[in-house]
Amino acid sequence: MSRNRTEPLLKIENLGRDELGAYLIVAATLKRETLRVRWGLDEEAVAPIRCALDTRPFDVSHGNSYEYFIYPGSAGGGPDSFICYLEARSGGRTKNIPFLCGERFAGNLDWFCRTFFQNVGSLESLRHLEFPPKPILSSERQASQSSEPIADPQMKMNL
Repeated sequence: MSRNRTEPLLKIENLGRDELGAYLIVAATLKRETLRVRWGLDEEAVAPIRCALDTRPFDVSHGNSYEYFIYPGSAGGGPDSFICYLEARSGGRTKNIPFLCGERFAGNLDWFCRTFFQNVGSLESLRHLEFPPKPILSSERQASQSSEPIADPQMKMNL
């Protein structure tokens, strides 16, 4: 499957679990801007993503490592079954790895790609999702007249 290269690149930096639950750290890149997001995962999404990340479609004995990018997919045939894709890259080679996921994960991924990246054309309106969040200096906070609390760096992002 060939990808539209005007889509955002969503590079997976980490799949992990902490006291808040499972998550992906994704570096979203659009027009040479990059934004890191902590994406909270439900338990249903973890195993298929882990299995896809464990796939090694190329021989990396020559010192090449893998990079993984995630893309939205389509309905998978079942009532709550969807197919998303990881694109594995290593040493100039690329392979798409489909994986089954639930409606919540597929819908969130599709929303993230479509709504923001195709409509805003910039990552600026996504800065509130940045991980780790940048603290607001007290003088900037007073000037902004905002009553919103400063984001906690351990906040779970449920995109």
